[in-house]
Amino acid sequence: MNQLQTSFVVIASAAILVVPAVTGELINAPADASQIQPPTSQRVSQSRRTINEKKAINAVWQLRQVQQKVQTIKRLSKGKAHVGLRVDSSPTTAEPYYVIQLFEEHSDRITTLDWFHVSTQGAVTVLDAVTGKYISPPK
Repeated sequence: MNQLQTSFVVIASAAILVVPAVTGELINAPADASQIQPPTSQRVSQSRRTINEKKAINAVWQLRQVQQKVQTIKRLSKGKAHVGLRVDSSPTTAEPYYVIQLFEEHSDRITTLDWFHVSTQGAVTVLDAVTGKYISPPK
């Protein structure tokens, strides 16, 4: 006889739970309801997300190209323009990275300077404006 073992993943309120299904032998007779145990729940560790928003922003802020742009803008604007970073979106199953915007803020507008992806493990890539692809930042 075959064994059946299945797990269901339930996502609720940003917590991921794994709920093992009832395991039993496959037979042609109906199961005795008194023998069925309720499924148990356990929290899955978030080992995939090892960094938070603050660490993702810090990883981008530390990049040489970001610091060079910050210094150039401060110098050219004589302190009137401010440079900042903001998280545009957080990691999802489909897009497992933070999307971070580097921007220049003036009194009348905000200008995007660069877009970055930061993986949940901390790897940073920058949008190449020519190819439209994310690449490793220059060293």
